[in-house]
Amino acid sequence: MKNRRLIKGLAERISDAVNLIYLSEINLEVCKQIQKFVMVENRGVVTQRISFLVLVSSNAFFSTVGTLHTLLCSTKQNDIRLKPLLEEKIKNEHDIIYGTEEKEKADKLYNILFQDYPNINYSKYGFLEQGKKLGDQLSSLRKIKRREGILQLMKDAKKTFEENGFHKIRHHIIGHKNIYLKQVGGAEHYLIKEKYIEELDKTIKAMMLIVNFGFDYSLENPKKGVLIGLKRSLINHGRNN
Repeated sequence: MKNRRLIKGLAERISDAVNLIYLSEINLEVCKQIQKFVMVENRGVVTQRISFLVLVSSNAFFSTVGTLHTLLCSTKQNDIRLKPLLEEKIKNEHDIIYGTEEKEKADKLYNILFQDYPNINYSKYGFLEQGKKLGDQLSSLRKIKRREGILQLMKDAKKTFEENGFHKIRHHIIGHKNIYLKQVGGAEHYLIKEKYIEELDKTIKAMMLIVNFGFDYSLENPKKGVLIGLKRSLINHGRNN
């Protein structure tokens, strides 16, 4: 029986990749919120009563790293990988005619969204034309950016990911050399080092912009309802302890 992934259409394969990126953003946010809870409620001290939360936080972090590793670094043909999906998306699109002014505007849109994400307010971006449908403008600018640099942006995200050693995560864990925790087997006892969360957050932000500019998907994560449930759980946990 043929591998089902091999016979999927481009749209379905892109949808799979985008959903993994959405999930990765949520997983990292779970890690961040739990660690913030521990720092505020327990002054950063991990006790037995919150060790489960710390383990959840750790697992969410490593799940994020593992997923991004596949999307950015995998060389296995059957894996879901960003680069071939972006290349196929661009190849299958109709040509678009644009000049230097439009390209500069597309670059400006990308840069300001990267700076503002996740707090985006299109109404304050004065370089967008008044009187024209916002959706049409954004679609055109995304298409220009897709042809003028989206692959390089993916390479930059991969470089940031690898510079922090995230691409070696499987080797670290299997070889019992986990650099992200104070103790190799201490996922339920130690918080993830803050600098690694901050660096992984940069990669996540770049991936969300690739979701938007590369594949025309929304920057509004449809899985964010999970975080509402997490917030309630943390509030209840604080009250009961």
